[in-house]
Amino acid sequence: MKSNDSERRNLMICIILACSNQFCGINAIVFYAKQLFMRITDNNNNLSQISIILFGVVQILATLIGGKLMDKHSKKRFLLVGEIAMVLILGCIYILNENTGMVVTLIFMHSIAYSFSIGQLLLFYAAKMLDNTGYVVMVNWFATFLVALFAEFMMKWLGIGKMCLVFCVILSICLMVLGKNLPSDQELLEK
Repeated sequence: MKSNDSERRNLMICIILACSNQFCGINAIVFYAKQLFMRITDNNNNLSQISIILFGVVQILATLIGGKLMDKHSKKRFLLVGEIAMVLILGCIYILNENTGMVVTLIFMHSIAYSFSIGQLLLFYAAKMLDNTGYVVMVNWFATFLVALFAEFMMKWLGIGKMCLVFCVILSICLMVLGKNLPSDQELLEK
């Protein structure tokens, strides 16, 4: 049986995982893909539609491949490396905001990093670390709501680059906490 301190610590780690899952920017991209790609492609409807379709295909393939690889290698390493990659990619989108081709490429890379990390691992960690995952799911849905509520506003008023910078900062904070506190795969097996 887990102690109350251990359970609280695990709950906080899982809540931070849920926040990093939503505040990495993936849902801002998915929810507003049409507006995002229309903006990036200077209102080229055909190029925007092709980008959206390719984005979905890439995300599905990355999820399938990532899942297979995670079964054979360290989940903690996949999570941390994927989140580091997303921080760097979001920072690059901020810096290269005016370069349409690079921004589209970076968005695809972000999707792959997400699919190879937190996209698959949030509920895995929650199920391994907690007796009841309800609070984590609730936080995840609330964070999804916040992204849905504010992403379009941020995209219009801040622009895509600055919106990505906001997500980059939030994800960096989550990553610093997770890097110090996330249990290893071996520790998860012992629970």
